[in-house]
Amino acid sequence: MFRGVLPVPRGSNAQEVAEALDITGPTLLHHLRAGQRKLLEEFFDVADDS
Repeated sequence: MFRGVLPVPRGSNAQEVAEALDITGPTLLHHLRAGQRKLLEEFFDVADDS
């Protein structure tokens, strides 16, 4: 499912995963960063000031 991205050493890099999903590398990284941000905001209970 994760195509070897999470284990260390990694079996795939971001570009390979993006290609498998038929999206660009920057798009994949954008979605990963957005997901990380949401998880960290929930974990640290950050208030949304916007």
